[in-house]
Amino acid sequence: MLKQRIITALIAAPLVVAAIFFLPVNFVAVVFGVLAGLGLYEWGRLAGLATVRATTVYLAIGAIVAACLWFVPQLWQPLLMLDALLWCLALVVVMKFPASGRWLEGHVLLVAGYVVVISAWLALIVIRESPV
Repeated sequence: MLKQRIITALIAAPLVVAAIFFLPVNFVAVVFGVLAGLGLYEWGRLAGLATVRATTVYLAIGAIVAACLWFVPQLWQPLLMLDALLWCLALVVVMKFPASGRWLEGHVLLVAGYVVVISAWLALIVIRESPV
C-alpha cells in the first residue's frame, strides 16, 4: 500500500507543479476545484453523511460557495485571514484532545470540511495569481 502511494505521489507531484505554473489560472481553479470536490466528498462521508443525497447536497453547497468566491476576489484576503484564525483554533482543539473531542461532531465537522478544503483551494488560487 505504501509503495503504491509513493509511486502515485511521484507521478502526481510533477503534474501538479506543471499545472500550477503552466496552466492559465481559470484552468488551475477548475482542476483543483474538482480535486477539492473529491476532498469534500470524502470529508462528508467521514463526517457521517450516510446517504448519497446528503453527500451530494454537501458537495453542491461547497461548489456554490467556491464559485461565489471565485467571482468576488475582494473577499479572498479577509477570508484567508479568518481561515488562519480558525486554524489557530484547530490547533487548540487538537492540543486539548480528547477533552475537546465533543466539539468534533456532526455539523462542526461538516463546516470544518468547508473551511479546510475551500480555503486550501482559495489559497492555491491566490498564490497562483500573485506576481513573483
